[in-house]
Amino acid sequence: MSAAARPPFGWKEALMLACTMVGPAAVVAGVIRSDGKSEALIEDTARRVVQLEVDGRAERERREADREAYRALAAQNAERLARIETLQMRGAAR
Repeated sequence: MSAAARPPFGWKEALMLACTMVGPAAVVAGVIRSDGKSEALIEDTARRVVQLEVDGRAERERREADREAYRALAAQNAERLARIETLQMRGAAR
């Protein structure tokens, strides 16, 4: 048997080869691109979580400072009320 000659590599074969390579190349490129997007999304989410924690901590500290101010004001009002009652009692005793 003689070796059969291979047909020349024509445009149809080149087109078929290109078509078989485009699909896997697109998938690989999409995975690489989406991996970068996922990493960026994770970093963005982590940054937002940290900022929310900082904001929450600042809000709690502000509320605690407000409560302390209200307590101090209530104590001052109680002292003033006690002085007024004492003065009224002295005036009634005369």
